[in-house]
Amino acid sequence: MRKRILVADDEASITKVLKDRFTHWGYEVETASDGEETLKKVASFKPHFILLDVRMPKINGIEVAERTKKESPHIGILVLTASQSEDVVRVCLEKGVDGYMLKPFKLQRVKEKVEEILENLEACSDHD
Repeated sequence: MRKRILVADDEASITKVLKDRFTHWGYEVETASDGEETLKKVASFKPHFILLDVRMPKINGIEVAERTKKESPHIGILVLTASQSEDVVRVCLEKGVDGYMLKPFKLQRVKEKVEEILENLEACSDHD
């Protein structure tokens, strides 16, 4: 079964690049351009993983992460943010995100981080 990734970012160029690359790497990929759409797609698409921007319209990424982890703690979340604020990073980690990377990022590094987090989540669920 192919892993499903939801790319949530209000910058269309970022969602396009990430969708194209992760599709190429064998993932099933959907995109969302705001927090509200992201939450709807979490419910309908049922992703294994979310690549999540912090600053998005309607509902910010931190709130999306908090709601998602509360409902579905098994979904991996990697925050991709331009913010270098330690407060943003701290709050993201408190809300249960599995990792974060600063923009601009290298696509190969994002792929490696996603695979690492997915492996860790699978290992944890195997022990439950």
